[in-house]
Amino acid sequence: MTSQLQFVITLLVGPASYFAKSSIFLLYRQYFSVKKSIRIAVYVGLVATFLIYFPTIPTSIYYTTPHGGLSWEDLFTSDEPYKLVYLGITLGSLAVALDIYIFTLPLPTLASLNMSLRTRVQLITVFSTAFM
Repeated sequence: MTSQLQFVITLLVGPASYFAKSSIFLLYRQYFSVKKSIRIAVYVGLVATFLIYFPTIPTSIYYTTPHGGLSWEDLFTSDEPYKLVYLGITLGSLAVALDIYIFTLPLPTLASLNMSLRTRVQLITVFSTAFM
């Protein structure tokens, strides 16, 4: 893989993940906005999603582009791109925590709906597909 392709992939993964997860939070806001606690939890999730995924843009620009007279090929021998490993571990852990948050956010509301147990279980199963 060339350095330029790796840079483009690194640059686009953060915003792509942000918009995908933000759409889930906006869907939750649309469906469950009757409860104030869910609205607040959705806004907290949106802010957390932004803080987790958008730092990848400036850090990938700084660490995976040549600067100081280096060429793109010199990045293969430079240790600058490897400094992103620590950020990747941190942001990856936060992303897993955010996924668990997204998964568990609607479950208490769905469990408290006034419908038959069978229908509630089916509805929770549909929302639980995010766990996969």
